[in-house]
Amino acid sequence: MSKFSENVEKWFNENWPEIKVENIDNLSLDKLKILKEEVVAARQQVRCVEDAYKAGANSAYGACANPGFYFFNQALAGDITGECRALTKFMVDKGEDFFHKEIWDRKDLWKKYDIDLDESKKEWYQNKPVWIYSDTDSCYYQYGDFFKCMTEDWHKRYPNMRDKIMWMVKFNQEFMDNQNKEWIDDMYKKRNGNSVHLFETELVSHSEINLQKKKYMKNVIWEKGKLYDHPKTKGTGIELIKSTTPPLCKEILTKLINFLIYEYSEMGHTEFIYFFADKLMEFKKQFYAAPIDEISQSIGVNGYQKYVINDETALEFRPHATPGVKGCARYNYLAHKAGADDKRIYSGKMKYYNIRINDKTTDFFAYPFGECPDWAPKIDLPTQWEKTIITPINRFLEVMKIPKANIGGIEIGLFMDEDFG
Repeated sequence: MSKFSENVEKWFNENWPEIKVENIDNLSLDKLKILKEEVVAARQQVRCVEDAYKAGANSAYGACANPGFYFFNQALAGDITGECRALTKFMVDKGEDFFHKEIWDRKDLWKKYDIDLDESKKEWYQNKPVWIYSDTDSCYYQYGDFFKCMTEDWHKRYPNMRDKIMWMVKFNQEFMDNQNKEWIDDMYKKRNGNSVHLFETELVSHSEINLQKKKYMKNVIWEKGKLYDHPKTKGTGIELIKSTTPPLCKEILTKLINFLIYEYSEMGHTEFIYFFADKLMEFKKQFYAAPIDEISQSIGVNGYQKYVINDETALEFRPHATPGVKGCARYNYLAHKAGADDKRIYSGKMKYYNIRINDKTTDFFAYPFGECPDWAPKIDLPTQWEKTIITPINRFLEVMKIPKANIGGIEIGLFMDEDFG
């Protein structure tokens, strides 16, 4: 018989009482196909309701801070965000205390969830972080150090990461989700209130890199009940997922960050730095040999007439002209010199890249997608490489305490001097 979680079975039997989840294996292929369509439709409906609740809750503080809202109250908006921060901090402290202390004495949990901790590692574990990141409504805990506290016999029972992931999912869904609710209910009961909050298991990542709030990269292996065959890389707020990032740069950044996420944990720190430096140089050669469209950024241009004073006899701008406007003005200036005034551009989606004016000055050149003219100035490859690859990847290297890169690569010699004397 197919196996489902208790929550899924309950939900299924409520929606299809005439079938019952235990009878799925006995259905004909035609009925299974019909059932699949109904399940997909029901799941989409549930997701819509879930998103509606989330949008309503997340917009509450914004609405209260908007003077156009009927219940405008800045103090209330501040209270909402303050309450969320306080609750998140409370849950972080509870989680840290539970894993550092309580779980070591909970033999009932050991028996029920197959926990087999090595008591000799308890003191070592006290200095290891459980919580690694949180934002307004989420807390992220790491189990890597906790798994290191398990006995050799336990690791034999859970020999690979997939086995460990499923253990984490079971433990969190069946125990931690309920424990979180108890902690929250207790907090609000002491304040004579009732909690409307739920801290539930949402996803499990093999590893992740957090730059700052709302800027992260993670390789998700389990999410909302779905176990992926291969980790799924997901990111928020970083260059490789921005629409303005050049195609080849997006590809290179994706590979570099995948090295950081997947390969770093498999190598020693020093070995990885050498490996990463070599890969960076390989990609630099590919970048320098690429067509201009592959390494030029995308940008939307507007406000041309507002900022451009002269684009025929010289280039003159009013203050605060954007790179896109400056790039388009240079295009028009050079088009005029080349006798191609019919090709002038003023707005829309453009490609642009860095050019070198002199030893100390760089600027921009923009052109319509796929239409870089013969009279276009030469791209400044070192600056373009630095802006599109080195600067964004250094944000990851810095938080991982890996020597930062420059246009020449990673300074291995400096790294060795600092680490080995």
